[in-house]
Amino acid sequence: ARRGSTLTAVVEGLATGLAVYQALGRATVVVGWCASMMAAVGPLPAGFRVVCADNDSQTAARIGKNPGVEAGRAAAEALGAGVCWPDGIRGTDWQDWRVERRERALATEKRSGTAYRVVDEEMSQIITAAAVWVAG
Repeated sequence: ARRGSTLTAVVEGLATGLAVYQALGRATVVVGWCASMMAAVGPLPAGFRVVCADNDSQTAARIGKNPGVEAGRAAAEALGAGVCWPDGIRGTDWQDWRVERRERALATEKRSGTAYRVVDEEMSQIITAAAVWVAG
């Protein structure tokens, strides 16, 4: 996303919404209270759009399907948005990603404020890189 451009992030759940909002700073975050509700949050304004899906990798290992990623992809298609999900963590959502990455960063950084900024910037970069532009 370009600086100064409108970014709308659609998320599954309030905790994820708060984590995404805090990491992105200036963005509109729309919460779909469950995976199936993310596709129904429209209409969305013109600008950059991204769906921040959950990654239910443990469920996928058990049943061969990843409900969070599948719902995220479906919502992205319905909303004309990009999609991303957290990877490389024990948890499933962006709040879990943020907490786990902060724990790792705090192990190496001397000041917690620096670790928090680094993690939020990394999260912001991942999410904005997945966003797509949708004209009005």
